[in-house]
Amino acid sequence: MLQEHRHQKIEIYLKQQKAVKATELATLLNVSIDTVRRDLETLEKKGTIKRVHG
Repeated sequence: MLQEHRHQKIEIYLKQQKAVKATELATLLNVSIDTVRRDLETLEKKGTIKRVHG
């Protein structure tokens, strides 16, 4: 799955759920946790999402 497509899926999923764990996204997108973390970092830098830890 291309990065752009994953980002769109993440954004759509977050609009529906409001909050999500990285492990949940990894399972949903069928990618590694590291890939999800990189995607989330990229989306945060763009200002699309806000990440929280804990």
